[in-house]
Order: sequence, then C-alpha cells, then structure tokens
Amino acid sequence: LDPYIDKATTTGGGIMFTDLDLTTPEGENAYSEICDKFIKTRPPNLLGIKGEMLTLGAKRAFEMYRKYIPPELALAQLAAEGGIGNKNPNSRPIKTKNPFNVGNVDSGANIQHGDVQSGIDAYYSLIARNYLVKGKTASDLAKNFVNKNNQRYATAGTYERAISKIASQANMIAAPIYASLNNRKSGNTYV
Repeated sequence: LDPYIDKATTTGGGIMFTDLDLTTPEGENAYSEICDKFIKTRPPNLLGIKGEMLTLGAKRAFEMYRKYIPPELALAQLAAEGGIGNKNPNSRPIKTKNPFNVGNVDSGANIQHGDVQSGIDAYYSLIARNYLVKGKTASDLAKNFVNKNNQRYATAGTYERAISKIASQANMIAAPIYASLNNRKSGNTYV
C-alpha cells in the first residue's frame, strides 16, 4: 500500500533546503526572515511581496496538506517565474498578480488573482497537493520538477538547473538564520 499512501512531508529532503517548524513562532519568523533577505537581493519587487506573505502561504499549505515547502524552493521559483527581479510591469506574473505563474500556461491562458496573497496561496497549495506527493521532497523536485501526473511545472529543459542554482543562493542566506535558530533551541549562546 505504501506507493498509494500520501504521507506528510516535513523536510526539504537535502542540505540545500532548511527544515523549519511552521507550527512554532520561531519557525515562522525564520521562514519570513529568510524570504525577506532573499527578496532584497532580487530587485525590483513590483508586487510588494514580503516574507510574511510567503510564510502565510507555506503555513496554510502545511496545515491543510501536511506538506512542507522550504523557503529556498519557493524563492527559487518566485525568481525563476518572474514574481521578483522583474522590471516589466506588463509581464504575466506581475499583470495577473500571480507571482509563480500558476496556471499561466504556454498556450497563453492566464489565471488572474484579485490580490498577490491569493496568487501566493495558489502556488503553495498546488505544490503541496500535486507535487510533494508519495514522499517526494523539494530536493526530489529540484532534480525532476514533475507533478503526480508526471507533468512538468515549466516546459524549459533547464528548469531544474535554474531552480537548483537559485535555491542554493537562497540557502546561503538561510544558513546563518537556520543555525541561529538551532543554537537558540539548544541553549547555546556565542559571544
């Protein structure tokens, strides 16, 4: 029965992804801080995306589906899809308030959101429901970004390479925040 049971995913699945507990204020704060610091490295931010918005989407997805989407994965896709670092106000992710391009397909069909948080929530829900299935982790997706029906998130043949590269950059920002969180948990303090 194992192949048919969809299990909770509570890890990013590899060293490129931080494992934060989104059921705690400390985990939420760390997720938000990682996102804010990364977003600042990728201007412009025409949609005004903040770390707390991504944290809210991640937390909702975890509560609803028991699937953890690490900040590095979300940030990599946010940058790759043009939700940040995009100067064109008429580009699809900006114009549709759909920063991850969920449902904005190559045929030209667009999904318009009333506000940016709705677009962010659509992304986290999609990844939790359709991509992190049957034990898959973010690390697995970075190698082969396909959903439960073996359909690709993006058609570009280099998508995984781009996601891995950006996620690695995000992880460099995340590492000291994650280390600081773990030091506080264990009671270690450094002068």
